[in-house]
Amino acid sequence: MTVLEFPGRRGSLVNLGDVAGLIATRERPRGIWRRGVLRAALELLERFPDERVLVGDIRRTLLDGSRDWHEYSASGRALADEEDIARRYLTSRRFESWREGSHPHIDLVMMQARALHEACGLIEEAALFV
Repeated sequence: MTVLEFPGRRGSLVNLGDVAGLIATRERPRGIWRRGVLRAALELLERFPDERVLVGDIRRTLLDGSRDWHEYSASGRALADEEDIARRYLTSRRFESWREGSHPHIDLVMMQARALHEACGLIEEAALFV
């Protein structure tokens, strides 16, 4: 029986700058949400360009002391201005509607937290192939 070696393992060290490079060259998102998630992933990685971490510790490293992505987002560690968050993740039509007050129920901090969660997943997946 042949055992195939998977490129990355949870216990291996990875350079986060290399992960950013892989994501930047391979990802081609089509929708506004996916483009926002990609941008969030690259911004998260910008903070640790030369950091080497265990693949299994990426989430903890990126959270940088926050309990979860909601706390990270609410503390202003990502985009702090609601309009900036709305511009990044909402289509232009929904953005205009939100700005006019038609969608006051949209929790932009929670929306950003979901995007950051997806961005972290994208980073963790890419780290397995660096």
